[in-house]
Amino acid sequence: MPKNLDNKVIRNKLSKTMEQFKIPDIIPVDNLPCTVNGKTDHAKVKNIMPELLKKVTESDVPRPQNKNSKDSLISYLQAVWQDILALKEKPDINTSFFDLGGHSFLLLQLQKKIQQISSVELVYLFRNPTIESLANFLMQNVDDSISVSNMPPSMTKLNHGCETVKPIYMIPTVDGTCAFYKDIISSLANVTIYGFEYPGFKDPQAIKYYSIEELSEFYLKDLLKNNQSDMYNLFSSSFTGLVAYEMGCKLVKQGKSVNLFMVDTVIGEDMQNMPSLAAYLHNLYPQYNLDELSGVDDEDELMQKFIEKILHMKETRVIRHRDTLTSAIAKRYFEVLKSCLKAMELYQLPRSENPMSIVYFKAKIRNKLDPEFPEKSWIKIQEINGGKFDYIELDDDHINVNRYPTCKIITDYIKQIL
Repeated sequence: MPKNLDNKVIRNKLSKTMEQFKIPDIIPVDNLPCTVNGKTDHAKVKNIMPELLKKVTESDVPRPQNKNSKDSLISYLQAVWQDILALKEKPDINTSFFDLGGHSFLLLQLQKKIQQISSVELVYLFRNPTIESLANFLMQNVDDSISVSNMPPSMTKLNHGCETVKPIYMIPTVDGTCAFYKDIISSLANVTIYGFEYPGFKDPQAIKYYSIEELSEFYLKDLLKNNQSDMYNLFSSSFTGLVAYEMGCKLVKQGKSVNLFMVDTVIGEDMQNMPSLAAYLHNLYPQYNLDELSGVDDEDELMQKFIEKILHMKETRVIRHRDTLTSAIAKRYFEVLKSCLKAMELYQLPRSENPMSIVYFKAKIRNKLDPEFPEKSWIKIQEINGGKFDYIELDDDHINVNRYPTCKIITDYIKQIL
């Protein structure tokens, strides 16, 4: 744009009709290279773009002057949140990161920023979703934040609830974490909740394929090592319901009682045509406009295009992710999703040797990836197992049944059972 125009005026005008993260950065220039016909020479513009982008003020949040000062930490965290979430104003210190638009992708970026001043595990960011609580945690636990005392890295306490109520154990979704359950966790404030993390999640190079049976063994090992009980409540959504069911089968075989809460889980064999990995990426991350990935069947090529697409959108300011969004983070999500889909396709639903209770929440709104009647296979297996089966339909789609306000129906029902 010409230098005599005020880019702030333009951005303020755009902010009235566009979401903040969609507003592009504006670079003032004297002129653009032209062809002999007087038209913009796009090839030359492309060549000078790296230099032009350097003129954009890249966010560089100053580190706190004193990380042992709570006020200094709060100011730093406010600046980091404002940057990562592309907020117009500094966030309130008592508002949740997720309520401001944060999600699991951005949580990893937040972790990377904070690790510039202190080592902190992802689970602690999830446990402390407000600036106030996170600042308190960093003040008190900086030296001990690398590991969880008396608890393996796979399992951590996500919510501190009433000790008289049996806890809930959440199985991680296809992004490898339990961040997707944030609204459900918030709606179960009085219930102690534990969550697991996909094995090797912290290192994208360590992520590999695990079958449903292997994942269930991995999570159960940590569960039984730390929390011995005669009764367990397992919570799952989508793919992870298969892992939870396998865990439940193993627990009841040991003489334990199990309540399995399952949200719209589909059995692989019920899907007449297993959707492609590209289709799942498009469905899970609609904000990244991944239409061009359709038809790409080679997994290595698909991963490369997926990463390039997201990083290109960041570099061209189509999405407001900062330098903390890396190819390693994108690769991590891709590899976990790929492994989970393969595991779902190969899994054969076993009969449980002893009955367990299943509460099944179905999304009434079905999209093109969803079988119309996913509950039928679960009804059939429960008839064989001799276990109780409760069925509740929710007026929302596969993703949004897990979010507020629809998830309140789920949590209210769970509270009645607990």
